[in-house]
Amino acid sequence: MIDEASMYTISLRALIDLIEPATIDQGGEIWLMGTASNFPRGVFYDVTNQVEKGWKLFTWTAHDNPYVAKQWQAKLDEIARDRPEYMQTPQYKQWYLNQWTIDEEKLVYRFDMGRNLIGNHPKFSTNDWTYVLGVDTGWEDDSAFVLSAYHPHDNFLYILKVFKKKKMTFEEVAAKIQEFMRDPTYAPHKIVIDGANKQGVESMRLRSSIPFEYADKRDKVTFIELCNSDMTQGKIKILNTAENRPLWEEMSSLVWVTDGDKIKYPKKEHPSLANHLCDAFLYAWRCGYHYASTNAPKKVVQYSKEWYQQQADGIWERERERFERNDWAEQGSLGDLG
Repeated sequence: MIDEASMYTISLRALIDLIEPATIDQGGEIWLMGTASNFPRGVFYDVTNQVEKGWKLFTWTAHDNPYVAKQWQAKLDEIARDRPEYMQTPQYKQWYLNQWTIDEEKLVYRFDMGRNLIGNHPKFSTNDWTYVLGVDTGWEDDSAFVLSAYHPHDNFLYILKVFKKKKMTFEEVAAKIQEFMRDPTYAPHKIVIDGANKQGVESMRLRSSIPFEYADKRDKVTFIELCNSDMTQGKIKILNTAENRPLWEEMSSLVWVTDGDKIKYPKKEHPSLANHLCDAFLYAWRCGYHYASTNAPKKVVQYSKEWYQQQADGIWERERERFERNDWAEQGSLGDLG
């Protein structure tokens, strides 16, 4: 019997795989028990939402308990009467209604589907785009790849493609990066990789000639908060494709470690939740210069009024520069004579 199954900070699936063989001789069972929490991922979440095969689901509420049913209803009535706004909070929905709801204040990334998803990115000349591929390596955890793009005349960062897979060797990681590099449209100009295993990355560099840059991982929490500023302003746009769904699903479930109902400081991402696509995304975001974008120069029709004005302004500017050059030349000659 595994109690509080939604709160485990280790891989619950790995634990089940470990103990299941010990139940075979006596035909034993494994029970998962608990309530909904801030962590809508993993085997317990999948079982309670009936997407994990091989399990029987049983649910009860406090109303089914004859010893507390009246007291429970009285408490719910009191909350509805005195604190109706509390009924809209994630805490109420988790503790009183047993619903899987994330407290958005505890989310690491402030992703919003309406604000941060987009159907298509603008159509600019391919040569004007800069593509950055963020890579986070792992073995038991996923190796993750996130391709981003920014443009000198667009103040948005676009996430074009993502990919993740467990137990990828360094040769497989290099092959996947080369696959991105061969893309005729989105070939990355910069490849930023997690340097935790520097020996492995340098081996990949020597064998594949991939021009890696090591990700700057200092002050991670600070840069996540800066990234969230872009998120909340809608300056980060993720292409709404099935291929990219794992990234925003990860963003929508990754929360900070809490102490009771409060975020624990210094902030740390919850260790039981996946963050590898988010890390690859953050590496790419830190190398994005969408914030430095400027307005595109206005195209002027030849021989129009604006065109003639441009020509006149150009003549006067060239004349001013010529006079300045002549003035300096004369002063230099006088100085030589003196």
